[in-house]
Amino acid sequence: IIDGCHVAYGIHRKMMTALPNAVFIGLSATPFSKGLGKMYSKLVVGATTVDLTDKGYLVPAKVFAPSKPDLSKVRIVRGDYDEKELLSRVDKPKLVADIVETWIKRGENRPTIGFAVNVLHSQHLCEKFKEQGIRAEHIDAYMSSKDRDRIVQDFKDGYIKVLFNVGILDKGFDHPEASCLIMARPTRSLMLYIQQAGRVLRTHDTKTDAIILDH
Repeated sequence: IIDGCHVAYGIHRKMMTALPNAVFIGLSATPFSKGLGKMYSKLVVGATTVDLTDKGYLVPAKVFAPSKPDLSKVRIVRGDYDEKELLSRVDKPKLVADIVETWIKRGENRPTIGFAVNVLHSQHLCEKFKEQGIRAEHIDAYMSSKDRDRIVQDFKDGYIKVLFNVGILDKGFDHPEASCLIMARPTRSLMLYIQQAGRVLRTHDTKTDAIILDH
């Protein structure tokens, strides 16, 4: 049994080749990786996001799409937008200001996770929130694990209101109390979008829904 099988590590392929008579079961909430169909012979859909929401396992989402950056002519690299070109389109004063203003208007002061294009973009967004007196922080892979853990704990304890990152929190991060998401990173990847949106869809006694601010 392989959990998170959408990652499709090379060792999994080697295991399948080495054990041709074994039965492999892959589990994933986002089974959209290229090449999975060559590893597994059948897809069994246990439940959709709508099913899980209707049955109360996920909270319903209210989605606002207040701004749309111009992504025309942005190069596509390995199926998604080129990071450098994407940054030049989204890290602009008007768009950044719109993200802050939208959160103030729509975010309801909820515990919020924000996803950015890269570290520079994440830091920039964080600073603009701080300028408005909003308790915001940023984490990245270049920080020490001690500093990252401290910031994440401050977020979970409610001292930090908005926590920005690039890709640290999109898989495996569990803080059900988070109920607002800032999507500041355009993507062509359905898998990445669902993973990031899922950070605020988990149920908790403190919330009845989630807010997604999709920029």
